[in-house]
Amino acid sequence: MALSKAWGNRFPVGVREIAQEVSAKHVDPISKIESLPVDDEEFEGVLIQNGNSKKWGLGYSAHIREDGKINFTIAHEFGHYMLHRQEHNQFACTDDDLRNFPYATKDARNLEQEANEFASYLLMPANDFRAQIDGQRVNIDLISHCANRYATSLAASILKLIDFIDRPVAVIVSENGVVRWSRSSQHALRRGLRFKRGSSIPAGSITMRCAQIGVSMNCSQGQVHDQAIWSKTMTIVESAIAQPNYRTVFTVLESTALGHYKLIEGDLDDVRDSFDHFRSYSR
Repeated sequence: MALSKAWGNRFPVGVREIAQEVSAKHVDPISKIESLPVDDEEFEGVLIQNGNSKKWGLGYSAHIREDGKINFTIAHEFGHYMLHRQEHNQFACTDDDLRNFPYATKDARNLEQEANEFASYLLMPANDFRAQIDGQRVNIDLISHCANRYATSLAASILKLIDFIDRPVAVIVSENGVVRWSRSSQHALRRGLRFKRGSSIPAGSITMRCAQIGVSMNCSQGQVHDQAIWSKTMTIVESAIAQPNYRTVFTVLESTALGHYKLIEGDLDDVRDSFDHFRSYSR
């Protein structure tokens, strides 16, 4: 079943409606999608089967504040339903799980990566996503545009871009001047633009000013750093915004060394939507 037939070329995608409409065609449908008041702040979502009725319940954490993050969590759990429900009858997912995206090459099978990739294709079909970003500078304004168009999170939008961009780009989420998590494109990794969890944010960066002062220091369009603040070998454009609800700073770094970037060619041109792409996994 193609996404275009299920929803059409309209954005944002109605992930709740699609999950319930598609699952209703199976003998073990998703019967409810609801917010759950769970104390664990790491908890993001769950998909669990009722052993008696065989129906599934899909839940997401009541701690999630953004509609975009709720949508991505629902899409992630729906991915588990479509791809993995014959293997397990319960999936409990954390914040780390929803950031676990595969790189271009991967070895061992990873269910969380597969669910994230499913959610990414469902909410942000690659051809339309590509049309939004092709030829543009990568900064938080661009990522916010994508997040608003697809009603998903900043993190999900930048992680999708990083997965197939042919340019050094990195995202960092930090707390109190320390890296909480980060992700770098393949070209960034080859040039040493990577940041370990627990490493310090450099002094003089916009990110550090956002951490110390707050939202008044936000710079979503980006600032060029010629001196070696983020890299000793590359000129870096840094955009960063404070996220006071989470006590974090969201940062996007892009190297200007290669001129205007391009997206990796090949399979992306012929990429299929979510249901076609994963049809071989569906039960």
